[in-house]
Amino acid sequence: MITSILKSIKNIFKWMPIVWRDRNCDHTFLYEMLYFKLSNMEKYLRKYGHSANSEKDADRIKICVNLLKRLMDDEYHDIVFKKHNEKWGAPYFSWPDVKDRPGYSKLKIVKPNVITKEDEEQESNEYRSLMQIESNSRQQDVDYLFEIIRKYHQEWWD
Repeated sequence: MITSILKSIKNIFKWMPIVWRDRNCDHTFLYEMLYFKLSNMEKYLRKYGHSANSEKDADRIKICVNLLKRLMDDEYHDIVFKKHNEKWGAPYFSWPDVKDRPGYSKLKIVKPNVITKEDEEQESNEYRSLMQIESNSRQQDVDYLFEIIRKYHQEWWD
């Protein structure tokens, strides 16, 4: 009984930074909580696991932890657009005034190596294609993460 109470108190202090930063406004906080929980479960199963599948379960959880880390780091855009930005130049942004709407401006993204109308069209097509690749890459990680959780989470106990 005392041991259980002490573990619960220790748990409160372990979780406090996570709960303190928690907000209900987007998925990143869900990822952070899952990351923290699954990281702890993985370590626990590796150190104290008694079931015959403890190592395998810990390995599956580690995959989830790695996927969550990638999702939280959110470097999909940088990875996908690296060569594109090398080819067309790093984008810079300006907000010129809209001529027929005083007080309004619009975002203009300028790529230094886009010179001609053909360049502009080619860059724009490549950009749209890469945006889809970025979205697909992120979605693949989300799908794989939740597929593992869906398939195995009830086996993650000791």
